[in-house]
Amino acid sequence: MLKFLTIAKWEYLERIKNRSFIFFTFIFPLIVLGIAFIPVLLQSEEDVTTKVVGIIEKNCSISKELENSLIQYKTKKGQQSYVIRKLNEEKDETNRIKEIASMMVLNKDIDGFLYIEKVSNDSFKVEYHTEKVTAITDLTRLEKALNQVLTKEKLVNSNLDAELINKLTRTIPVEIVKVSKSGREKVDTEKIFTGTFIFLFMLILSMLMPAGMLVRSVVEEKSNRVIEVLLSSCTAKDLMAGKILGLSALGLTQIIVWVLLILSIGGYQILQFVQIQDFTFAVIYFILGYILYGSLFIGFGSIANTDQDSQSIMSVLSIIVMLPVFLSTLIFEKPEMPLSKALSYFPLTAPQIMIIRTNITEVAFIEKILIVFLLIITIYFSILLSGKIFRVAILSYGKTPNLSEIIKWIKSK
Repeated sequence: MLKFLTIAKWEYLERIKNRSFIFFTFIFPLIVLGIAFIPVLLQSEEDVTTKVVGIIEKNCSISKELENSLIQYKTKKGQQSYVIRKLNEEKDETNRIKEIASMMVLNKDIDGFLYIEKVSNDSFKVEYHTEKVTAITDLTRLEKALNQVLTKEKLVNSNLDAELINKLTRTIPVEIVKVSKSGREKVDTEKIFTGTFIFLFMLILSMLMPAGMLVRSVVEEKSNRVIEVLLSSCTAKDLMAGKILGLSALGLTQIIVWVLLILSIGGYQILQFVQIQDFTFAVIYFILGYILYGSLFIGFGSIANTDQDSQSIMSVLSIIVMLPVFLSTLIFEKPEMPLSKALSYFPLTAPQIMIIRTNITEVAFIEKILIVFLLIITIYFSILLSGKIFRVAILSYGKTPNLSEIIKWIKSK
């Protein structure tokens, strides 16, 4: 058997038994899923009981229409999520009623109250008083319902027919159709967003976690002089190739386990919530990005002599890997802006950026192929560069080398 394969097998079998690998492979995904679903569960808990919303009206009467507009929202028991309770009569003094309503909010008699004043036929003043100013779901629903009701009220004041008003204010759903050279296709933006970020996070997490373990293992092998024993039976190239292959196998194992965990929890039905537009190129960029980052982590990680050094190196490389994620929201909205295209041609960010761009917009085939070749060439030089660093660094002890020393290593034959 080739020596680098023996090393890769040893690295894989040693690291796969590591407690941190087991934690990040089996436990960490469940924690992430829990964190992702807890807000959803808590949000659904809000609709367990019916909320009472008071209303103070001045120069208008829309409480019934507002309650009818909110009737679409139901609790888990099938009851109305919101009940509108009228708090005043036309003759009541406004400020006094507001004070009474505020006390009702503080005493938990009502969840909040609306103050609606008709200023003119086409102008209304609206206020919502509540303790729960961050209850976004309630605020959004009330605002949507109020806008529908008040729009109808304005049209009524314009002496339009009631049936005509209902037709004019009826909500029209908008279907999103992606136009490309291959034709037109209906897409779901949320599914595309989800699919894109699943790919991104799988690439990043499956790289950073095993890479961190591998860098620490190199530091440990150097400090224990185990590295000298290894080099007595193989070359530095075999050792580096074996470590990269072992790292790749660990990452692949993690991805397979994560996919199986997701499918076991959500079933195959969960795939209907994910949409990948260009799966082939997404996989290609994923693999190329993995190999590129793997070679860099092995090469530069071998410079470290202590755990503190390894953490510093990992932090710098991690920031570079994570940079496209920090910019992803902007790129998702504007995939063709100059910054997006520039980062597509920068090898260290190209894999992540192209996974985003190919999934949300039409990228020219020649551009996709060009970036693939750019990454392949970069990988070649990255392995060459990392190999030179690795060859010298694994036998360097004591003081961490400075930049000029690293450059000398690279220039050496």
